[in-house]
Amino acid sequence: MKKYYYLFFYILLLNSCEKKEFKTLKEHLNTSVKFEKKQVIDGKLDFTISIPKNYNFKIRENLSENIILSLDITSTKFENDQQCLISIQKKKGHKQNISLKDEFKHCIHIVRDFFNVEVLESGISNALKYESYFLHTKPNTKKFGKSEFMMFLIESDEKNIFYEISINSPLEKNLESNMAKLVQCLKSFKKTS
Repeated sequence: MKKYYYLFFYILLLNSCEKKEFKTLKEHLNTSVKFEKKQVIDGKLDFTISIPKNYNFKIRENLSENIILSLDITSTKFENDQQCLISIQKKKGHKQNISLKDEFKHCIHIVRDFFNVEVLESGISNALKYESYFLHTKPNTKKFGKSEFMMFLIESDEKNIFYEISINSPLEKNLESNMAKLVQCLKSFKKTS
């Protein structure tokens, strides 16, 4: 079952840059992009998020013993068959009674052990409405393709349960506006329980 988690995470990391300069999280937060939005609200979810009006979403439950729920959000495909992705997974901590910080360290460990990536920035973030840790990466190899990736980890209101929110945008001419748009979506994430 963990294969599905690693497979989806691998897909998110699948594309990154060669010698492209990446904006920081702060720079993405300060980039203003206007777009029509729709709210994702569903009885299965204990959170809401605003997404671009032309994006699609799918809710999947009980993907593994650790992943309780996944909301997968995708843009329409670009001419090169790639698309922007937002993934929100509600998941159990990798061990009992683990802190947000320690769960984040575990996530970084997985990224460094299983993926050939360069961490551009990471740490505590106040970009979202909740205390979170974030990771911003790009692959170190051309084998992965071309895209930018960010992940945020937030505690849920349930003990030992976390939200892992990831965004991914292919490197293409609209990379900066796509990433700014995805970061704006993340800022709209709100727990409803």
